Amino acid sequence: MPEEPGTIRRIVWREIFPWFRLILQTFPVAIEFRKLFLSASSLMIMIAGWWGLAWLFGGSILGNSRFEAYQFWPWEQASVPQAGPDNPVTSLFQPVFYPIFGAWQLLTAPFRQLFSLEFDFWGLLFYSLCGLWALVVWSLSGGVLVRMAALQLGREERTSLGEGFQHSLQKWMGYFTAPLYPLSGMIGLTVLLGLIGLMMQTDVGLLIAGILWPLHLLGAVFLALLFIGTALGWPLMWATIGVEGSDAFDALSRSFNYVYQRPFSFLFYVTLAIGFGALTWILVSWFFYLVGYFCLWAATWGAGEERIKQIVELFPPIAQHLLGGDWLVSENGTSETIKQPGYAGAMIIVVWYCVLYLLLLGYALSYFWTAATAVYLLLRQDNDGTEIDDIHIEHEDQFEDLPPLEGIASGLSAIGTGSPEQNSTT
Repeated sequence: MPEEPGTIRRIVWREIFPWFRLILQTFPVAIEFRKLFLSASSLMIMIAGWWGLAWLFGGSILGNSRFEAYQFWPWEQASVPQAGPDNPVTSLFQPVFYPIFGAWQLLTAPFRQLFSLEFDFWGLLFYSLCGLWALVVWSLSGGVLVRMAALQLGREERTSLGEGFQHSLQKWMGYFTAPLYPLSGMIGLTVLLGLIGLMMQTDVGLLIAGILWPLHLLGAVFLALLFIGTALGWPLMWATIGVEGSDAFDALSRSFNYVYQRPFSFLFYVTLAIGFGALTWILVSWFFYLVGYFCLWAATWGAGEERIKQIVELFPPIAQHLLGGDWLVSENGTSETIKQPGYAGAMIIVVWYCVLYLLLLGYALSYFWTAATAVYLLLRQDNDGTEIDDIHIEHEDQFEDLPPLEGIASGLSAIGTGSPEQNSTT
């Protein structure tokens, strides 16, 4: 008797690999215009603060250009001196870093420079102030982005910017202090370890330091553990507060637990987010390139190529390259310059192209916070068994412990508001 053919069932890959859906969903969540605008605006506010601090320390206090790497605007990439891998300009604005690495390096640049071997008081003060300013800015806007991403990724619910800001303002202190707790511990431990270095200034002290060096190594082990947990886990801290609605201590505890208890899962999910982010960055940057290109291409039909070249030469080099204007740049430049009032109009066009470039950078930061939220949700599911759609909602608590329903003469039910004796007489 011939065997009956079996039924071939469709394989639902999203059920087998739940991370597949969540990682893919980060793109439509991060690409929303309101998030691009919020990220770009926050980037400008942060850089404006850095610019002011660099001007204050470099021009007024120290009188040199030591901190000029922080005195820049995003579209001035080509004119800023390269100051090594810790230069924030060479982090976000290099294509190899888009978008996860660039956003991470930009936001952590002041804190990482605190651990530079070129240590002095002014450097410590400057980088501390830059780091605190970045925390102030992104504790608000980053909190909005992770909260909105948590609701969209977990519950597939959209929320307004106003509701996101309301949440972020309520939890702002938690967002701000969560990464500061381990940093404070690292500073305190560094001061203790520095006492051994203080003894090493004399020959007898150097002998004592050699004897105590095992304790120094042990302290360095704890310092390294704090550094790794903070450097890798601080985005998870903010995702924790956005998802759970908890405080800084819970955020610190969960982020360190997930990094150290699930290191391979953490690296796997982060690698997926980086790879998918790089792919989406190519798509988004090409879209912005086409927008800029067709804008100039259509204008040449009426204004002529030479006139558009005069305008494009006013563009910052990075905007020329990424927004489709490099095909109009000539090696020797144009022979004529734009006179007033046309020059003012040309500069307005330049400003709009800079805004377009900022929105492109805003996607890198928007995706960074969205991906951090997705990674947190996946790690929480692996480590705690919590479902992805379990997102804390403030107003849901208002519907708990409702008063009991009481019978009335008509046979319907009503909510009891008085004492049992009063309800029985009624």
